Amino acid sequence: MDIIRWSGSLATTTLTGTSSIWTWARAGCSASPPKPSMCATTVRTGFCSCHAGSSALGIHPNHQERLLYERMVEPVNFANEGGSLSVSDQRALFLLWMVSMAFESMMPTKVLAMAIGPGESGKSSLFRYCGRVLIGSGFEVDGISQQDKAEDDFWVNLSHSFFVTYDNVDQYVKWLPDALAQVATGIRRSKRVLHTTNEMQRFKINCMVAATARTPSGSLRREDVAGKSLVFNLSRLESKRAEFEMDAEVARLRDDLLSDYAGIVQKTLWVPLADVEVADPGMRMADFARVATRIGMGLGPAMAQKTHDAMTAIRSAQNQFATEEDEITSVLRIWVGRTKPRVDGEMDVGETPNSGRQVKRPGTHAGAQYHSQRARHEAVRQEPNQFGSPPEEHGAGAIRRVPHRPRTNQVG
Repeated sequence: MDIIRWSGSLATTTLTGTSSIWTWARAGCSASPPKPSMCATTVRTGFCSCHAGSSALGIHPNHQERLLYERMVEPVNFANEGGSLSVSDQRALFLLWMVSMAFESMMPTKVLAMAIGPGESGKSSLFRYCGRVLIGSGFEVDGISQQDKAEDDFWVNLSHSFFVTYDNVDQYVKWLPDALAQVATGIRRSKRVLHTTNEMQRFKINCMVAATARTPSGSLRREDVAGKSLVFNLSRLESKRAEFEMDAEVARLRDDLLSDYAGIVQKTLWVPLADVEVADPGMRMADFARVATRIGMGLGPAMAQKTHDAMTAIRSAQNQFATEEDEITSVLRIWVGRTKPRVDGEMDVGETPNSGRQVKRPGTHAGAQYHSQRARHEAVRQEPNQFGSPPEEHGAGAIRRVPHRPRTNQVG
């Protein structure tokens, strides 16, 4: 049975047994809202040939085709911090990620969205207003605690939510990397019912997770977590808008934004799954890549090409995000950047500066002082002790042993 719930001008139909959510705009629809008595094709895909004269999704008649992109994607201050994803790639991926939430049931493995940037760059607002458009005005970002008991709260939150954003995940949280990896993998949590001996309750996690950070720690940079993440880089905002003003704008435009969202979903459903070819088959986010590629194909050839280009750059961006704080990787990057390939294929290392460190060389004051101290040290090492025996060496220096003299009770 289909569960139909009306809310204002929108009706949300949830197909029993799945978590796919389709949105209909009621105003201006010539076709009646979907009911359980409608044909199976309409219930499954939202479109049927018997409603060819009008959109079965009931698109708002005066909505703008690009409103979702112009209001939710284009104003975002994405930045290219020397990474593989350009600003254009990040805009395309953010739109694809938003629309992919409508196909959550087709993604058993989840993709993690991360907004990275300095303070006052709009990281929290990016996901806050995404949630308020898709979920409602009551959506808000969450905080996270480093305490071990906070892990239980984390799982309770995810098991009761469709979309959760954790704000300012800068400090290392011991349990968070494992938890995020499990969410991305798609797990079922099993817990013993309280005050029982052998009763079990199981919870399937069907939640999309996002996080923001200014200086992300190892909680987000672990290889298996970064490999299933979409990392959006943001720059500092030059001009800022009041949150109250943005709240009012989202509330005023929400019906039109969801109509545009539903229109993109409808276009995606017209693309046969057999025609979907992922640009990078080796990507760990295979489910998201398949859904995103289908969405891009539904939006036309230009968006399909942009999706293809962005997909080919994701893995390189993930690797850079996972290793940019690793010291060994940073040293290797510097070394490779300063090497010159020779004709025979070997690497010719160029001159590398010492980053301001003092170099001890003969001829300089520091070098002369160093060598004079070393000479005196060597002379002391070679000098025999007062008993005529050579000194015992330990490592780089010499230890002079003074023989034990027994104490006596003689006076004078």
